[in-house]
Amino acid sequence: MKKRTFISLLILLFWMTKIMAQIDTLNAVFEFDAPSENAWGITYDGTNLWVSDVENGTIYKTSTDGVVLDSMTISGAMIKGIEIVNDTLWAINSNIVGDSAFSLYQMDMANGTIHDSIIIICPCTNGFSGMMWGLCYNQSCFYVSFDGGYGSCLIKINPVNHTQQSLCCTHLSGLASISDSVWAIRNGFYIKTTDGQQEFPKYRTNIYASDLTYDGSSFWVVNMNSDKIHRLESVVLSNDDKMRILQGIVITPNPTDGDIKIELGQAYVEKIELSDIRGQIVKTTILNEEISNYLFHVSDVESGVYLLRIFSTGNQFTRKVIIR
Repeated sequence: MKKRTFISLLILLFWMTKIMAQIDTLNAVFEFDAPSENAWGITYDGTNLWVSDVENGTIYKTSTDGVVLDSMTISGAMIKGIEIVNDTLWAINSNIVGDSAFSLYQMDMANGTIHDSIIIICPCTNGFSGMMWGLCYNQSCFYVSFDGGYGSCLIKINPVNHTQQSLCCTHLSGLASISDSVWAIRNGFYIKTTDGQQEFPKYRTNIYASDLTYDGSSFWVVNMNSDKIHRLESVVLSNDDKMRILQGIVITPNPTDGDIKIELGQAYVEKIELSDIRGQIVKTTILNEEISNYLFHVSDVESGVYLLRIFSTGNQFTRKVIIR
């Protein structure tokens, strides 16, 4: 019996190794020292990076070459996952509230003032108090990864009515939203997409990362072992990745004070759509023609963070844009 079990484990290990060998490795092509020794979370605002410190509750705004531009501190907080939505900064405080609850803060990006908070109830077991890890915003909902005593899972949160739904995944830490998909760091080394029930391995890296973000062409990760921020090799996210990103599209300027120039190379565009944090469409342009460049007028749109979507023959390109 033991022999058969051992052989079965060897076969399973063989196939797992074979599958992992087929996953592309993303190496670091650039790095800089993290703004603190306890860096954890990271997000991208279209121009700069934001990095959280898990020990002192500080969030740093840095340029993509590592220059600290600003910082804000929440006294007594353990800030892990962070996300920028509609010109506000959201942050997970991993310090427990009560028996098994945590706080999701909505903060002013200019001065760190907390405008609102959502209490997250962690479904823990075996008397375990739980730990919060990553945060991202995708399709009008927040996703938070946590360890509830039986492995990591996701909590899906509606920011309007604060309803919460537990989704089962395993060993996820950092989260990122790219187009219409949730991406995650698993076991530090594997970059995956997830639908909350299943995980789909996409890449691996030799960096033990706590969190990740995506700048439109490359992943950025926080190295837990060396306190460095790394930019990984550029990746083109394909239809198979469920990203539906059209090749060659360039959005400039971003952030913008007025109009957005969209360079498409040459693509048949059905429509261009701009929506706010709650998924409310604020502007739509119907084209149904093949074009190479288009000037999308947004000077009449209020300042904030929006999602720009370009629809083309069954595909969809989505990019976070900031209107000032």
